[in-house]
Amino acid sequence: MLVCRYFSDNNAVKTLQSLLFKVTNPNDLNDPFENSPYFKKSEEQEWECYLKEDSIIEELYNLAHRQFGITKEEFLKKWEAGARQKVQTALMQTDLMKSLDRVKNEFSKENKILCVSDATAIEPYGDILMWAHYSNGHKGIKISFDTEKIGWNDLKIDQVEYSEDRVMLDPIKIHKGDPTVKDDIKRALIVKSLGWKYEQEYRWFIQVQKCELDTEKNIHFVKIPAEAIISVDIGVKALPQIKEGITDLMRENDLSHIEIRHAKLHETKFTLNYETQKFT
Repeated sequence: MLVCRYFSDNNAVKTLQSLLFKVTNPNDLNDPFENSPYFKKSEEQEWECYLKEDSIIEELYNLAHRQFGITKEEFLKKWEAGARQKVQTALMQTDLMKSLDRVKNEFSKENKILCVSDATAIEPYGDILMWAHYSNGHKGIKISFDTEKIGWNDLKIDQVEYSEDRVMLDPIKIHKGDPTVKDDIKRALIVKSLGWKYEQEYRWFIQVQKCELDTEKNIHFVKIPAEAIISVDIGVKALPQIKEGITDLMRENDLSHIEIRHAKLHETKFTLNYETQKFT
């Protein structure tokens, strides 16, 4: 699949020199709705069923025994005499956001995100917006690369879903420490508002051990192999030094397989044309 990413003029030449693409901490995405699921409103009956599970009763008994030296028989009498109802009431009033933040922070420490767009699916108006939002007002560049040539066979690329509804989490799963909660967190990171549909986004979730860390700036990167790069598009408002820097870089580093194109305004329509640069 051919995917692309837009870069500001500040990072254009540097990115092509290093081929290091910045990856994002899941907690630092620019949309406040991202990584922000909402909680299902669990009924009292669901909490009651949860607190009748043998494993939960055993866990709570062990906790009470360690703290108070209570016997199993004593615990069960108190449990049935009203302790269960008190625990249920306390759980239903728990600040679940603190528990969720703990899971989210753990996930963010373990994983970073590389965001790209489907280069063949972006509509003309979406392309204009992407240039405006991510390349400093059309002053930067767009790099397109082939996902089949980057060699990440062990990593799955996820297509972002666009929806009117946010992802829902089950608070009982959060309290149980259910390991599938991390899958729910990941889903909350690939479901976005319909307002973002123009981006036609895909995301890789990359383990932090596979990233390169700039310790000075505390920013993680992943390297894209040169052979995977298909084209570099230069923005309509790119300054001459950006154009010259990219042209010189292509000549000096044997990157002749990469197509260099210049974005141009269409004469009559709100769309961009791309003219291939010919090297002599």
